Amino acid sequence: MYYIQIALAIEVVAGGYTAVLIPLFKSYTLSGVITDAQSEPISGARVEAIHTTSQQRSFSVTNDAGICYLDRLQKGKYIIYINGKNISILINAHFPAL
Repeated sequence: MYYIQIALAIEVVAGGYTAVLIPLFKSYTLSGVITDAQSEPISGARVEAIHTTSQQRSFSVTNDAGICYLDRLQKGKYIIYINGKNISILINAHFPAL
């Protein structure tokens, strides 16, 4: 899935109003800390989430504290790869939406 960013120039006239329609969609963000066997954060780890039905992919790289964020996720089951090793998670209505 690709996202297109659009910029609009809007002229606002004093004493009037300008309606601006902004499309919104429900999405989810998954964040976490990637650590090694000694519970030390792993910097620069590649984290990839693949939705099992749509095959939508989301990528992240951990920062110096081992933190990663995967955003714009849709509800469903994902396979998460951390440096090529996979785990499975389920994103459902119990996760707070953005």
